Amino acid sequence: MWACDLRPWQTGIWRTLGTNALAGYVIHIVVRWGFSVALTRRAPLSLVLVVLLLYLVLCYACVRLLEEKGVHWRL
Repeated sequence: MWACDLRPWQTGIWRTLGTNALAGYVIHIVVRWGFSVALTRRAPLSLVLVVLLLYLVLCYACVRLLEEKGVHWRL
């Protein structure tokens, strides 16, 4: 809070996710559906970490693309 609210610092990832949070939530759900078939309860840790990394990158990339195009979802 001190770094972002009281100082003029911005971190790109938090700015992107914060300005288009509604899109992030919707994209998060859609991407989760796609990755849910890749994992089972007995999946090895290495597969879980790879899927997690791909999941996070894909969610961020989609929200970032919307930000670059100037599309912001609001209620």
